[in-house]
Amino acid sequence: MRKPPSEFMKTICAKPSNPLESAKLETLKRLQPVMKGRSTVLVGAFARDMIYGHACGIDCPRATFDIDISVGVASWSDYRQVCADLIQLKFKNLNPPHTEKFTDANGQEVDLLPFGGLAEDETKIRWPDDDSVWTISGIQEACDHAWCFQSEGLKLRVAPPCALIYLKFFAANDRPEDRKGKDPRDIYFLLKHYADVTGRDRLLSSGSDADVMPKTEGDQLHAAAWLAGRDMRQILSATSAKVLASILRNEAAGQSRCPIAREITTCFNGDFAKARALLQALRNGFEESPEDLNR
Repeated sequence: MRKPPSEFMKTICAKPSNPLESAKLETLKRLQPVMKGRSTVLVGAFARDMIYGHACGIDCPRATFDIDISVGVASWSDYRQVCADLIQLKFKNLNPPHTEKFTDANGQEVDLLPFGGLAEDETKIRWPDDDSVWTISGIQEACDHAWCFQSEGLKLRVAPPCALIYLKFFAANDRPEDRKGKDPRDIYFLLKHYADVTGRDRLLSSGSDADVMPKTEGDQLHAAAWLAGRDMRQILSATSAKVLASILRNEAAGQSRCPIAREITTCFNGDFAKARALLQALRNGFEESPEDLNR
């Protein structure tokens, strides 16, 4: 596998014309003592807004209120210690059945999502309180290849765009009813603007990925999806890659239920073939690597 290009480990800044909201900025500053020295990465819709909206000036589809932070811990005991550290900083858990949810004194909501050594394997964790299972596929890789987002003295680790996309696929596949109508349309948005946030010059004849435009017959949207697939494959572990390959195979070409493709259809005025063609371009970029993906 070739070395990941410069699109990884990138440093970005909020545009002066589009700074972080004051409540989020205040909360992120207060979280610094908890995040310092720990493996953390911002994920979810807020991470999308930071990269696509605040740094690149792209209008995001909807505002998001909560801040999702994935924190690497070795055990549930370590995770409980992180939660205790938040409580010490006057964050409150107003919904005890959901130990991951906290609210700052200013009303800002924070979700603290564990990954790492407490996992049963590379793909899931089992919450000890209610025995519920959550997928954590790809979060370690998102952390390892995080972008650095700088704003008013803060340096925050944010999941790179390709990770934001595959995490949406994992979430939509893991909880299809809960995520229906949410993740698939986000996937379309993330793909549509992917070349804009990672560098459209990659697609030029002199660019690092000049071969993509001929492969997609000059289709800009499909080229962006192909790029995203290529980037996802370069950072995902073999275990996570096999899980994603199965999802993409079903959504792009399967004969059974393909809920993500059907939801993306709404972005193409109901044209299911166009939705699947976009996902096939993503799959093509992802599966061009020679590594075995159990195809």
